Amino acid sequence: DPAKALKMFGKFHDKEDNNTGLIINDRYWLQHLIGIGGMGRVYTAIDRNDDSEVVLKIREKRTFKRVCKKRITSEINALQMINHKNLVTLKDAGTYHNLDPAAGVLQEVAYEVMELMVGMDLGEFLSRQGVMTWHSIKSIIGQTCEGLDAMHTNNIIHHDVKPDNIFITSDGIVKLFDFDLSKFNHLDFEDDYIPGTIFGTMNYMSPEKLDGMLADHRSDIFSMGVILYEMLTGALPFSGKRLLEIALKIKKMVPPPVKLIAPGGNIPRGAQQIVSRALEKDPDKRYQSASDMREDILNISSSMPEVSPIRIIGKDEGWLEFVARMSTMNILGQDTAPMDTRQIRT
Repeated sequence: DPAKALKMFGKFHDKEDNNTGLIINDRYWLQHLIGIGGMGRVYTAIDRNDDSEVVLKIREKRTFKRVCKKRITSEINALQMINHKNLVTLKDAGTYHNLDPAAGVLQEVAYEVMELMVGMDLGEFLSRQGVMTWHSIKSIIGQTCEGLDAMHTNNIIHHDVKPDNIFITSDGIVKLFDFDLSKFNHLDFEDDYIPGTIFGTMNYMSPEKLDGMLADHRSDIFSMGVILYEMLTGALPFSGKRLLEIALKIKKMVPPPVKLIAPGGNIPRGAQQIVSRALEKDPDKRYQSASDMREDILNISSSMPEVSPIRIIGKDEGWLEFVARMSTMNILGQDTAPMDTRQIRT
């Protein structure tokens, strides 16, 4: 039961929501609120056409006003045409009219429908797992790079690559999702990105984005370098208490070598070179494609030294089941325990 599995993994929000139970366009019956973000709210829903379970995102009014209905539909169609196993499947998009209680008038609301995925995002996985083995990193980063390369080949830049937007399904497939900030270079729409505007998630932004430049696909590769560093060490390469401090580090600082930060200092030979190249400040010195980065990742043998495990403690039922399934699918190595038990979230 996908809904039961999502609840097991703590995906339901306790916050009351007026949309639960709503039927959109006589087709999508909203069931549970599972996510709240700056771009909208996310629900599980029943597609009454075939009784399947899906995920439906309702866009915030301000984001719908910024992006026209025709553009949303065109972008969804472009993503559907890629149809890649490492990108979430988008099924439908449209609008419906809902009564605005404050204004007392009907308002047009945009929504998107995607496949229901059972598992957890990489951000939650890292908060529970801490440092990951090279076997795990190789699979997750490799699959994510495949999805990114499919987007880049089709002239689409993700623009918000981060662990929270990388999903590991319970059958071992890694999927990139959340395309709200994506740039579709081949679509003939007026660009709504104002020069000098910074968008994305600060810890994973590239230096050129912080300079307000029009970043290309290599900005996504910088973000992948940040994620790889985080998976190897359990720490971000650029962090701080204030956004300005983080921004200055991204633009000016070379992060400490992963071997100095990783618990035990055990990392595969060649991993540092991949991290360093992906995190080059100059886009011309970075990997020029996600497929090149993936190739280097896969060329490092899993037999290289890896982090030694510590026993698993304080795990909830959903986490234990998830780890068991991932191990069975050969996504995780046998050392599935975190290096630092203080990083476990139960």
